[in-house]
Amino acid sequence: MEKKELIGLREQIDETDASLLELLNQRQSLSIKVGQYKNSEGLKIFDPGRERDLLDRLKKLNTGPLSDQALANIYRQIISASVAAQASIKVGYLGPEATFAHEASLNQFGNSAHLIPQGSHREVFQGVDRGRFNYGVVAVENSSQGGVGETLDLFIEFDLQVCQEIRLRINHHLMSRAEDLNEVKRVYSHPQALQQCSHWLTSNLPDVPLLEAGSTSAAARQAAEENDSAAVASSVAADIYGLEIIGRAIQNAEQNVTRFLILAKSSGARTGRDKTSIIATTENTPGSLFSLMEPFSVNGINMTKIESRPMKDEAWAYVFFIDVEGHVEDEVMKRTLDEVKQRSRWLKVLGSYPQVD
Repeated sequence: MEKKELIGLREQIDETDASLLELLNQRQSLSIKVGQYKNSEGLKIFDPGRERDLLDRLKKLNTGPLSDQALANIYRQIISASVAAQASIKVGYLGPEATFAHEASLNQFGNSAHLIPQGSHREVFQGVDRGRFNYGVVAVENSSQGGVGETLDLFIEFDLQVCQEIRLRINHHLMSRAEDLNEVKRVYSHPQALQQCSHWLTSNLPDVPLLEAGSTSAAARQAAEENDSAAVASSVAADIYGLEIIGRAIQNAEQNVTRFLILAKSSGARTGRDKTSIIATTENTPGSLFSLMEPFSVNGINMTKIESRPMKDEAWAYVFFIDVEGHVEDEVMKRTLDEVKQRSRWLKVLGSYPQVD
């Protein structure tokens, strides 16, 4: 390619950028009008069902070379800016910055939302319950380690709803100010992250000390202060602390996914492709659990999860957390939940929300 041709291509890019800017501002103006209507009618600004349908439609229209993932990343920020223009969205999550909960919050709400780190899941629940946050992001289960007991217990205590779920693939990266593995003299990270990356670390840094940190975020911050140190953390941590990733996706398990739920005062509207979460307890008698589950099978409702937790105020009694496909406004779901309620000691619907593929 000659220099003249390169200049011509860059001029075309500049013209395209100018057109994109005009269209983005046009879209933002339309979003502001939508927000004005929603505010006048008392409608919710955040609409996860609409966002999912928008991204699905755009992926079907996409002919490349832009990948579907790149398209989703771009539109996530566009949607975030649109929502911010309609209202100020405050989101609480388990901090500090650069944790996977932070990454999940960024993936869902974008950089234009006010993301506020909290010291515990309880603080996230309390913040939403008391109106400090519009939404809260909490981890509920991991594909390799199971449910997050603290979160499940808090759902019993607080009268909050689930309005969306997030599935975040957990990728641990080795990051450093150093540019080469040979320069790394120590590695910091949370003990769990070090364990999850033990195979790679043993093979590639066999003689390097592994030092525990309070969080992957704290590890990245420490590595940023030392020229010959590295950290195992998320890509968000690398961005925040200005570190270079010198080892990508070094975790032992390729498929390591954490599921997060978004807390709100109310759940989502019916979209036609939804999921519902409930909590229920049964009598401690033979066949009671089968009796509780039977209405879902009889009415053709698919159950995607069931997990038990011990009750805090009664020995050898258990609470069951159940996810099923469908929305509480579906007639078959209404009928089924009525049957389940009759067969349970106690039942609580945590909310309905759009399914995530």
